[in-house]
Amino acid sequence: MKRIAYAMALAMTLIGLASIGQTAAARASFQPQPGQLYQLTVSGEIWAFAGKPCAGQICAGWIKLDNNPNTRAIAAAGIDLYQLHKDGRIWRYRGASCTGNACPGWELIDDDPTAVAIAASAWPQERVYQLHQDGSIWLATNAVACRAGDCPGWQMIDNNPATVQIAVTKAQVFQRQKGGGIWSYLGTPCSPSGCHWSQYDNNPAAASIAAGRSQVYQLHQNGALWASTNVACSKGACGGWTLIDNSATAQVIVTDSGLYQRRKNGQIWYTRGGPAWVPLDNNPATVEIAAGPNGLYQRHADGRLWRYTGTPCSQIGCPGWVMIGNSNATASITAAQ
Repeated sequence: MKRIAYAMALAMTLIGLASIGQTAAARASFQPQPGQLYQLTVSGEIWAFAGKPCAGQICAGWIKLDNNPNTRAIAAAGIDLYQLHKDGRIWRYRGASCTGNACPGWELIDDDPTAVAIAASAWPQERVYQLHQDGSIWLATNAVACRAGDCPGWQMIDNNPATVQIAVTKAQVFQRQKGGGIWSYLGTPCSPSGCHWSQYDNNPAAASIAAGRSQVYQLHQNGALWASTNVACSKGACGGWTLIDNSATAQVIVTDSGLYQRRKNGQIWYTRGGPAWVPLDNNPATVEIAAGPNGLYQRHADGRLWRYTGTPCSQIGCPGWVMIGNSNATASITAAQ
């Protein structure tokens, strides 16, 4: 197809992280679980959270899965984990964590240098998506490892150069286009007759979308949040959205069974469907949030990571958080859907 295989070199010089430690010395294997939390460091290391919170400033509840400086993004769903490299190559985790400086637990599943983003779904089976520089979207179902220069198993499902974002629920994949168009995949790969999608919105104010187990939301440029009613556009009219917040301060949205927003001042709010919102935190240091079946997480500007324990804010503060990591090398967090 379009693939050129190469030999993976993952045994690299370890860049030590004083505040991240493996739960067992020289652990040889690690199998992710649904809802697994991962962190990616500025040096390209990937770590999986093993569930143990910090004890004071010692945060030993992490297992190292890779140490490749080429890693630019990770995607996870169910027990499946993928990484995208700066050169467009996509790798799948196969169950072997790092031992010392050697991190052999990855196999190459694509090597297209134009890949710029990945997304994953685990239901009803393993599915991984990639977005290319030209806006095309590719799908692999139960991806096959590359062999002898060939990376089979990928099908193009769209070829629209306007596409800038993909988001995946358990049953659907959505794309957001330049100009605010939001489309849902109809399940049939591209053919000579075209690519098969249904339009869900055409609002130029759309700035991002977030997809959870069964719902998709959009964030507008003015901070307003909208929930899809799963009704496609008809004859140019796209009324299948419900306004669930208009505070004009939302900056980032993530979702699992409900919707979370991070506001410009670092506050975190939650709704099960709107318009009623519950405050969960008010820390201005918050720069990122991630949500999955196991709960909600946040990253602070200094790299500290926190897990929500279920207690919302009250008049006396926001006590519902426990620290799980404190490395200033942390660049991003991802929770498996």
